[in-house]
Amino acid sequence: MKPSVLVAAGCSWVSAKYIDRDPNADTIDFEHVEDPAVVNEYSFAGQLQRRLGFDQLELLASSGSNNDQQSKRIVEFVDNNRNKYSSIFVLWGLTSLYRWDMYSESTEDVKSCVYGMPAHRSVHSQEKFEQEVKTYFTLFWNREYELEKLGQKVLLLDGYLNSLKINHLFFNSFQSYTDQDLKIKHIGDNHFYNIKQENNDMLSLLQKHTKIKTNKNKNWLNLFVDKDKQLNGPNIKDLQNSGWLDRATAHPTIKSHQVIADKLYDFVKEKHHGRI
Repeated sequence: MKPSVLVAAGCSWVSAKYIDRDPNADTIDFEHVEDPAVVNEYSFAGQLQRRLGFDQLELLASSGSNNDQQSKRIVEFVDNNRNKYSSIFVLWGLTSLYRWDMYSESTEDVKSCVYGMPAHRSVHSQEKFEQEVKTYFTLFWNREYELEKLGQKVLLLDGYLNSLKINHLFFNSFQSYTDQDLKIKHIGDNHFYNIKQENNDMLSLLQKHTKIKTNKNKNWLNLFVDKDKQLNGPNIKDLQNSGWLDRATAHPTIKSHQVIADKLYDFVKEKHHGRI
């Protein structure tokens, strides 16, 4: 009998980056590799896989990845593997707009870009590549255009999965996108977590759960603003100080993964009337 699988795509929030390290540590080990057993047991993706009754977890998420990479990985996995499983459930945590794929003349390859990426990432320490990224972001990047492109990507992926009768849930990891932001109207609200609501991302969810005042997270990974304002705003700092986010990296801790798993599970069971 073929197994069932929950496929989880996204960035470091979905891959459970740093979930098994001391959340109070002040320094970052960029070479740290998480214990797969801890990720499977405590990540919200792993918890959803078990609670929704799927046999296996397939993590397509990776730290620093962008929405183009993530949606591509989902399509490739489904196209190559859909006959291997009795059923597939796709979980996609959309990430920041301030990440994108770009062909680099200096590296002669397509690279994942974030304007202002710290120099510890080897490719970003290359002066020519950094200048390419800065030029693109300064002259050719536009927020409204990127939102519209992301909306089309969401609609197309939703339609592709629907055509194959593959159940799925999209959600925002730490930046909120509504149907109005994405300029889309006809995605079912059972396939996108609270798409019609403001502050519908998992970071805002944690702020609401902990009763830490919520804003629209405008500074989170918005590289137009200083790094100190990105990571050390009152909401982020309070979540770090209270152990909900890792102190050094602002990634969800084990107790935050539990809250996110509970909320996503409740949403799926309500919207799908207990049938997955």
